[in-house]
Amino acid sequence: MDSIDDTKHHVRIWHRDFWKLNVVSFFLAVSVYMQLPVFVKWMAESDALSDAQVSVVVGIYGLGLFLLGSVCSYLIQRYRRNKVCILAMLLVAVLLFCVAYFKDNLAGETSFARWVFIASCLLRFLMGAFFGLAYMILNSTLIVDSCESSRRTVANVVSAWSHRLAVAVGPLFGIFLLDEAGISYAMYVSALLCVVSVGILSSVSFPFRAPEETLCMFSTDRFFMLMGMPLVFPLFLVSVYTGMMVMAHHEMVFYGCLAVGFFLAIAFLVLTGINRIKRMYIYIGYILLVASGVCFAFPMLCSWLADVGMVFLGVGIAMVTAFFHVWFTDAADHCQRGTAQSTYFLSFESGFSVGAALVLLKSVDGCVVENVVALAVLSLSLFVYLLYTGRWLRRKKL
Repeated sequence: MDSIDDTKHHVRIWHRDFWKLNVVSFFLAVSVYMQLPVFVKWMAESDALSDAQVSVVVGIYGLGLFLLGSVCSYLIQRYRRNKVCILAMLLVAVLLFCVAYFKDNLAGETSFARWVFIASCLLRFLMGAFFGLAYMILNSTLIVDSCESSRRTVANVVSAWSHRLAVAVGPLFGIFLLDEAGISYAMYVSALLCVVSVGILSSVSFPFRAPEETLCMFSTDRFFMLMGMPLVFPLFLVSVYTGMMVMAHHEMVFYGCLAVGFFLAIAFLVLTGINRIKRMYIYIGYILLVASGVCFAFPMLCSWLADVGMVFLGVGIAMVTAFFHVWFTDAADHCQRGTAQSTYFLSFESGFSVGAALVLLKSVDGCVVENVVALAVLSLSLFVYLLYTGRWLRRKKL
């Protein structure tokens, strides 16, 4: 059965619907990322869980991301793709409200205390599952369907940046709400932000697209690109490093500097040609990431060293992940573009959650060992890139 061409034809990529979809992508990611400092502060104040249990609760979100990926292609062909995305986002909002309700009404009760760990794991796992499904549909299908075929690469790049910026803005907003209004208010705002995203997405119309003649319930389509494994592992390790650095700092100035680094990277890539792949840039990104780790490890050497490290971290993360994203897109066949976007998203998000979980594991004397471990993880990523991924890219002429 032939599909109806559902690509909207616009003269420019920056039309109203494209703006709306990227705002949805940004708000949805912010609503989830702002939960990190909020959740950690809640756990620290309640003493309901041990450090190891908090680490498991934070990390299990990364496992949940993969739960519904294999049925993503089936769901968006069997049902309207935007409706499935809206439903997944609503479920994320419901789970966020449940976390807030759980904190306010149940977590403090003695009879419910032993269930705090199980309930927290379940809520975080399901949040990862529905957030992963919503984001895979949004970025692999809805955003690219809103523009012409010739502009889909640019659309993919823009949507990736909307997610990347949320890594800094989400925790920054969460800490601001914590300082101004408290934990419960921050949790409810997070859920409301997700509801706002649902409202914006509902205002965008998508033409009907006929499903394929043969539907398979489980597949890797729009889920995971196996041929991209040489890119997955080094990106995963960079994301582990990112998660460790982000979770190790809970100051607004850190996330502000991180955002500044992101915008500096955008300016650099735009001025030098964001579509012209130069391997020199990836090396610059890795060097800046290593430099940021060194700055965080020895802040006593100079009063401003940590601030410089924050900016280096933002620029390094942005440059490395931006070029890995482009390589994922270029390595995929035309029919695998959506799968490439999902693979990049899962590689980054799962790595970030692992890094966040690792940094919450404290040593016996209570000191976080993120600097040494993070630099070791980053060094392994660079080692894999130099010995394998870089050669693989050259063989594929990417």
